[in-house]
Amino acid sequence: MCEFIGDCFDGLKTIKFIPPPTSSEIAKVSNALESKDGEIVPYGSEDFICEGAVENWLSRLEQKMRSTLYEVLEQSKATSEFWDNPDYKPREEWCADYPAQCALLTTQMVWTEDVTRAFEEL
Repeated sequence: MCEFIGDCFDGLKTIKFIPPPTSSEIAKVSNALESKDGEIVPYGSEDFICEGAVENWLSRLEQKMRSTLYEVLEQSKATSEFWDNPDYKPREEWCADYPAQCALLTTQMVWTEDVTRAFEEL
């Protein structure tokens, strides 16, 4: 487990590893992040392989985590446009589709856009 990663990403507990083929091997392939609250955030299309010098793969891992959260945030922002659509799920159900921090950030972004638009219309 990589417990120290949580020092760089608030709310992160660990990264999840795929068990190796044999019990004598060390797990080197990570497929998701896990928050302190138990939320699992999969990396998406590609797993992450921890190989080479530790300082190099930790740096690459940090970039992988950032890009994963960026992709999730992009998805949540894109789907937030359907909140007022009666054919789409209600906002309270939409929240469950995304990690809490991404759902909260998206909600704050939408609120800021709405307030800005309201002021511009005055």
